[in-house]
Amino acid sequence: MPSRPSLPALLCLGAALCALPGCAPDPPGAERGKTVLVCLDGGTWDALTPLLEAGELPEILELMRGGTYGPLRSDPPFSPPSWTSLATGLEPEHHGITNFVRRREVDPESGAYELVPIRAGDVRAPRFWQMVASYGRAVNVQRWLFTYPIEELPGVVVSDFQGKAADFLRHEPLERILRNRFQPRLFVDSAARLGHDPTRAHDPADSPERFRERDAQLQAAVRDIDFAEQAFEHVLEGYPEIELHSVSFFWGNQMQHEFLHYWQAPRRFGTDPADAERYREVVPDLYRVFDEFLGRLRADPRIERIVICSDHGMELIPRELETSIGAYHFQILWDRILADLGFDEVARPVAYRRTETGLAIDPGAAPREEVQDRLASALESIRFTDNGGALFAEVHSPDQPWPDLVVGRYAPVRYGELPRLFERRVSLPGGDREQPLSRYLRFAGGFIRAEHGYDLNPDVPLGADGILLAHGPGVTPGRRLEIGAARTVDLAPTLLYLMGLPIGADMDGRVLEELVRPELLDARPIESIPSYRGRVAERAFVDEGEGEGDAEYDRRTMERLRSLGYVN
Repeated sequence: MPSRPSLPALLCLGAALCALPGCAPDPPGAERGKTVLVCLDGGTWDALTPLLEAGELPEILELMRGGTYGPLRSDPPFSPPSWTSLATGLEPEHHGITNFVRRREVDPESGAYELVPIRAGDVRAPRFWQMVASYGRAVNVQRWLFTYPIEELPGVVVSDFQGKAADFLRHEPLERILRNRFQPRLFVDSAARLGHDPTRAHDPADSPERFRERDAQLQAAVRDIDFAEQAFEHVLEGYPEIELHSVSFFWGNQMQHEFLHYWQAPRRFGTDPADAERYREVVPDLYRVFDEFLGRLRADPRIERIVICSDHGMELIPRELETSIGAYHFQILWDRILADLGFDEVARPVAYRRTETGLAIDPGAAPREEVQDRLASALESIRFTDNGGALFAEVHSPDQPWPDLVVGRYAPVRYGELPRLFERRVSLPGGDREQPLSRYLRFAGGFIRAEHGYDLNPDVPLGADGILLAHGPGVTPGRRLEIGAARTVDLAPTLLYLMGLPIGADMDGRVLEELVRPELLDARPIESIPSYRGRVAERAFVDEGEGEGDAEYDRRTMERLRSLGYVN
């Protein structure tokens, strides 16, 4: 069983690559050849490195030998801002995207609002495909985040979550064509291609009940991979004038959250051996399928340049990481806490933020402010009996009128201490009352998962390093990037330069000169224009509106985001 790999292991792997055949220099290439950008949501060297070392990803290894590769730093390592920074070359404060959803006002007088999905028009800056299209070059944008409503441009667009599509070159009914020609290929011929089932996609209908939900997630991911590959291949074959293709895969994020630990940490606290046995090979197999797809790209003579990236990485939660019991991996049983404190008749928990809990006071409770103060004091008085530490270290009234109280800081805990956590006891105010912590807290199993972001500890980002790999004309062969050298905001300017286009002087990112052959930089110095904001024409969207179809898109997208755990 592989131990958890590290980025230094990846860098050591690179030292041997150029000793192998295949690193002979090639001349700087033409600027108008086909470029394919492949983005794997949550792609991580932590998973790639042990598979590369075992010789199980031959196509990716060949791309590394002939190209430049390394970690791609994401800050914050969270999909909405990271995907948009990749596309714009800008930091979140300049492109405006920080989450999957935004507030839409429902009642101006009360301040009531609803959450709706972010849309293409919410992005406050041009994205790389718009920049390329502004020079009259045809583009193919498939499944990039926040591409609905579909924008009219010279090329083809398949939007993010729901697969809506538009063809502005042939003006064919592309969405219907793609759905009609779709075949679940991985289910049918994977055994013949790889000698085994590379997806472990058990039929949920035949699964024991305990496995049914995860089997359904896996089956949906496999269908999603099939659709993405087939849609891309259809456009590549049928639209030879397209110069820039971009295709994205979403399985990396969800499948690694759910299944990476079964492969890399099958004996961790909270992991069932039967689960580990059933799902151990899921993540390795999906990377093998991904490697096969890249092999088809590499073998296609029409494709000159391949760039692979991810929006962030993914890693198992370190045992030494300090978090709090307010983290979303724990379930706080508020009904029991409020009942034991005597406030169950006048207060209830409400959704607030991912790592904070809101408490609403019954409007009929009187005097309301006194109830609010007494409840805050009672919560802060719950203490651990072994060290006197507070279970709820901070309870306060928020600046906004709702909710009435916010529990914002909880008792700290290290993940390595979890087996002993539930043996601890707490004392309640109002006398000699003690209860086991297990009465008020349940473990939701998150410790065993792979993670990314700042949710578990605001000072320690998990999964901050994604992947970057470039191969083709103008790219330095056999070169590895140092940790921290490349950032998500560097992708767009580097892509523009490789395609022979100027970068925007207002971009926060830079051209990764260490990725580019020195002779190309000498022959064609980096050029810039003040900004693409003025060059990209006013965006025109199709199918935008507040009609029934538009509302249905919002509903289905919110369901998808909830299923992924991004929206409560």
